[in-house]
Amino acid sequence: MKKPEASRRDFLKVLGVAGAGAAVASCGPPDTADKLIPYLVQPDEIIPGTNTLYATALRAGAEPVGVHAVVRDGRIIKLEGDPDFELTGGRLSALDQSVLQDLYDPDRVTGPRRREGDGFVDASWDQALDEARAAVARPGGALVLLTGPVTGAAGELLRQWAAATGAEHVVYEPFGLEALRTANMIAFGLNEIPSYELDRADMVVSFGADFLETWLAPVELAGRFARARNIESGQHA
Repeated sequence: MKKPEASRRDFLKVLGVAGAGAAVASCGPPDTADKLIPYLVQPDEIIPGTNTLYATALRAGAEPVGVHAVVRDGRIIKLEGDPDFELTGGRLSALDQSVLQDLYDPDRVTGPRRREGDGFVDASWDQALDEARAAVARPGGALVLLTGPVTGAAGELLRQWAAATGAEHVVYEPFGLEALRTANMIAFGLNEIPSYELDRADMVVSFGADFLETWLAPVELAGRFARARNIESGQHA
């Protein structure tokens, strides 16, 4: 028995109905674990369903960048580069764009944790604050406040807290580039991280320094490298 052949029109009809069904299913009610609760007292600065733009700074790696954070209903939904930020000129790296995953990753740490045995267990905020108070008030012990590089209002808050409690503020930065600091101290007498003006260089030779991807300040250096490659004027690095 010969099988009936489906025409192109019939195939598109079936495809259209299937696509519509999938769209309707995806627009159904949320999971029962989620709750949609409207504002009882709506904040003056929030209009539900409307985007609000905040200018701030971001440091996903070793390079600080200026960003515009798009916020809707109290949640950041998109990051864009701040065109008025001189160093990066409104550009963001892939690492910067991925920072939102830190906010919404289901496996992220969402509250205090305390050491128990060889690992950590969840703790309530009351437990965490009580243990922190006891540690600060304990006589004869060394108190260390360990953070990453923090600037601005948050950095000032940590500085004041350390001064008030007598703690030593230790900054840990895995991308500290201590070898580069030491080399510049030996060569130029400056314990600083340099900024390379690649757009003014006639030739760039790099040995293991991936300045377009991860090394030092990739967004800033990539922009300068792009300006150096002015093909129309015969420049290429």
